[in-house]
Amino acid sequence: MSSGRRSPIKISAFSWLCLLLPVSLKAQFDCATNNDQVTITRYTGPGGDVIIPNMIGGLPVTGIGDKAFYHSGNGSAPSSLRIPNGVANIGEQAFFGWSGLTNVAIPASVTNIGAAVFQFCTGLESATIPGSVTRIGDWAFHGCTFLTNVMISKGVTSIGGLAFARCDYLSNVTIPSSVTSIEGSAFTDCHNLTSIIVDEANANFTGTDGILFDKSQNTLIKYPGGKSGSLLISASVTRIEPGALNACNKVTIITVDPSNANYSSVGGVLFDKSRGTLIRCPSGKVGDFSIPDGVTNIADGAFSRCCGLTNVMVPNSVTAIGRAAFQVCSNLVSVTIPPGVTRIGDSAFEHCKSLASVTIPASVTSIGTLAFSACSSLTNVTIASTETRIGKNAFAGCIGLTNALFIAYGAGNPYRRALGRLTAPPGTRKPGAPPEGVSQAQAPPTGREIRALPRRQFTPPSNDGSAQR
Repeated sequence: MSSGRRSPIKISAFSWLCLLLPVSLKAQFDCATNNDQVTITRYTGPGGDVIIPNMIGGLPVTGIGDKAFYHSGNGSAPSSLRIPNGVANIGEQAFFGWSGLTNVAIPASVTNIGAAVFQFCTGLESATIPGSVTRIGDWAFHGCTFLTNVMISKGVTSIGGLAFARCDYLSNVTIPSSVTSIEGSAFTDCHNLTSIIVDEANANFTGTDGILFDKSQNTLIKYPGGKSGSLLISASVTRIEPGALNACNKVTIITVDPSNANYSSVGGVLFDKSRGTLIRCPSGKVGDFSIPDGVTNIADGAFSRCCGLTNVMVPNSVTAIGRAAFQVCSNLVSVTIPPGVTRIGDSAFEHCKSLASVTIPASVTSIGTLAFSACSSLTNVTIASTETRIGKNAFAGCIGLTNALFIAYGAGNPYRRALGRLTAPPGTRKPGAPPEGVSQAQAPPTGREIRALPRRQFTPPSNDGSAQR
C-alpha cells in the first residue's frame, strides 16, 4: 500500500464503498484504498479458483498487499490464481505458503514482485514473469519444489538472492538479454537444474555448457546443481562466486586447468593456487577424507552439504575453520580439530546430525554462533580453555548432549548462551542456571570447572576441583 497521506473524506468514502461491494466479494477480500486506488490486504475466501477483480466499488485494484494471501481464511488454498491487468505491485510474502497453487500468470501491468511472494508454494508448476517486472525479489520462488517451467521475459533486469532456490524440479532456465544482475544464490539447491541458458545478446552474462559465467568468463557464478561427473575450472576463471559450487550433489571431482593462475586441484578437491586454503570439496564426495598437510584455512562452506562424508582428518597446519565449513554434513561421524586452530566459524558444524563427540583444543579462542547447533547425536563436548569465547546458540538443539565440560560458570556463563533454546528433559532445571540449592553468588567463579552431568544435572566442584555427585 502506498505511503501517501490519506484524507478522512477518502477513508469515509471507502467505508461506503465496502458496503456497496457484492456479498461474494465482501466474503473473500479485505481492502484498503488510497488515491482512489484499491489494494487487496487480505483474502478470506474458500480457495479453489481465485479471480481477483480488476475493480471494486468503481475503483481500480492496483495492488496486492504484504501477506494478503498468507495463511488466509480457513486454510483452503487456491488451486489457480488470476491477477487482473492493472495490478502494479505485489507485496512481500503475498502468496507465501499456498501449497495448492499450481500455476500463476502475472499480468504485464506488474512492475514489482516483492520478497518471498511465492515462497513455499510447493505445488506451483509454472510461472510467467512479464517484461514489465524489473526485479524478481529475494526468495520470490524459494522452495517451490515442483516448479518445472518458468518464463523470464525480456525487460527483467535483476534476479534476487535465493529467488529460485530449492526449486527441486526445475531442469533449465533461460536468462533474457535484459538481465544485468543475478545474485549468486539465486539458483542454489536446484538439484535437477542441468542448464542455465543465456540469451546471446546479453551484455553481462553467458552460459557455457549450461554453466553461468560473467560475459568474459572470468567469474563462475553458478554451476547447475543437477550436472554430474567432473567439474573443470578453466584457465580463464579468476573468481568463483560464494555458493557457485554449493549443493552440486552429483559432482564427485573438481579439476583445474594447470595454467589457471588462481586455483588448483588436489585429489579432486579445489584449493587456491598456493594450496593454503581449501575452497571446496565436491558435494558428491563420499567416505573418509584427509586434508593435505600445509593447508592453513578451511574456507567458508568448503564441505557444506557433503552428505556422503563420514570422517575428516584435519592436519595440525590448519588455523581456521570457516563459516558453515561443514554445515549439513549429515553423515559426518567424526572430525578432529587439531591444536593450532584458533577460530571455528558461525554454523561451522550446524546440522551435522551424526557427529557424536567433539573436543575443542585450548588454542581455539572463539566458537561461532550456531557452530554446533542441531547436532542431534552429539553427546560429548570438551572445551579445553577458560578463554574460549562461545557464540550464541553454539550448541542449541543438541538434544543428545549429556556429557559436556565447560570451563566457566556464574556471571557471564558461556554455557547459558551456548545452549540457547535447548529443551532439557522433564525434571531438569533450566540450562545455565545455578544447581538446585546453590545461589548465583555461591556458584564457582569464572575460570573454575563445571561439569554437565547426564540429563544436564549440575553440581558445583568440590574444593579439590572435582565435580560432586
